[in-house]
Amino acid sequence: MGTRDTDTASEKKRSKPSRSRKARRARREAQKNKAHAHQIAQGVTDRLVQQLQNARDQNNPNDLTERLGRILLECAVIESANRGLLGDVTALIATGDGSPLPTAADGHGKRVCDCEKSTRCDCPRVYSDPDAAWGWDHYREVYYFGYSFYEVSVTSEGRDLPLTIELNPANESDHTASVKAMDRLHKRLRSHEQPLRIDIFVADAGHDSLAEHRFHQSWSVRPVIPLANKAPATHPSRGDVSLSERGVPLCQAGIEMAPWGSAGHGATRRPLFLCPVGARKLARCPLAPDGEAGWSCRPELKRGPAVTVSPEDDPRLFPQIPRNSDRYKELYRMRSGTERSNSLKKGVYALPGCRHRRASFWLIRLYLAALLQHAKAWVAEEDARAFVARLLGETVEAAA
Repeated sequence: MGTRDTDTASEKKRSKPSRSRKARRARREAQKNKAHAHQIAQGVTDRLVQQLQNARDQNNPNDLTERLGRILLECAVIESANRGLLGDVTALIATGDGSPLPTAADGHGKRVCDCEKSTRCDCPRVYSDPDAAWGWDHYREVYYFGYSFYEVSVTSEGRDLPLTIELNPANESDHTASVKAMDRLHKRLRSHEQPLRIDIFVADAGHDSLAEHRFHQSWSVRPVIPLANKAPATHPSRGDVSLSERGVPLCQAGIEMAPWGSAGHGATRRPLFLCPVGARKLARCPLAPDGEAGWSCRPELKRGPAVTVSPEDDPRLFPQIPRNSDRYKELYRMRSGTERSNSLKKGVYALPGCRHRRASFWLIRLYLAALLQHAKAWVAEEDARAFVARLLGETVEAAA
C-alpha cells in the first residue's frame, strides 16, 4: 500500500514539470537560438537602416510618439540644456539601452469560441492588448508578454536625463530599436532652432552590427560599441595587419599597439597605433634578446612601427575612438546612465505596477516619468522654495 502511494505521488510529480525545469529548458532554447537570432537581427537592421537613409530628408510622422517627443524636447530638454545640465550641447554624449516592460494583458488571449476548455484550439481570440508581443528577457532569462521601451539619454554630473523614448513590441531587438530612436531624435533636433547635436553614442554589445555603425557614421556620430564576437585575425583587406579580439592592430610580438591620436586631416583622418614600447606602454619588448632591454624591432624609427586603419574600411572593426584607448573606456562607463534611468522608472516610479493594457498608456507614462527626471534635476540646482516661487511668478519673500 505504501509503495503504490509512493509511485502515485512520483507519477504526479513527473507529470507536471517544475518551474525550475521549465526555466532551464527556456534558457537552453534561448542560448541555442541566440546566435541565429543575432544574425537575423543584423539582417533586419541592415534593411531598416537602408530604409531610414532613403527617407532621411523626410520629417518624422506626426504620431503620438513624435508629439510626446516634442513635448519632452520643448519643455524639458531645452530647459536642461539652457541650465548647462547636458554638457556641451553642440557635442552631446548620448547613451542608449532597452528595457522589458510586461503588460497586464494575457498573452494567450481570451476564448470566444464554443470549443472544450480542456483542449487547445486555433480559433480566433480576443486580445486586450493587441499591440503587445512575446519576447525574451535576457536579464531574468524568462519569456514575457508586453513591450520593450528604448531610451536615449545624456549622463552629466551624475544626472541621467532622457532625450527620447521609443516603445516597441517585446520581440523588437536593440539593433532596430536603437536606430529607429536615433533617427527620430536626429530629425527632431535638426528641425529645432536650438543647436543640439549628438557627437558620440554609447551602447552595449547588443547593438553591435556593421549596419548600425554605418548608420551613426552617416549622421557624423562616433559610436562607442564593443564587439559582440571576436574580430577576425587579420585586417579584411590588408593581410599584413594582424588584429586582436577587439579589432586592435597587433605588433610583431602579438601585443595590442597603443592608440596614438590620428593621422591625416578632415575626412581622411585615421586612427594611428604605435609600438607599445615606443608609446611607453611596455618597458621591454617581448621579442628582445636577453640582456638587451632597449632592443627594438625597428631601431631606425624613433617610436617604433606605426599602423593606421581607416574607419571607412569597416567602421565596426575600426571605430574612430579606438577600443583600447583611455577615452573609449571613459565613455563606455557612461553606458550605465541609461540603465539607471530605466531602473528608476521601473523601481522608484513603479512603472510595471501601473498594469496598463494599451501601448499609448505606457508611452504617456514613460514620457511623464522622463519629464519628472528633468524637473528633479532642476530642483536639485536651486532652493526648493525659490523654485516653487519662480514657477508661481512670485518672489521668495512673497512666497514666505
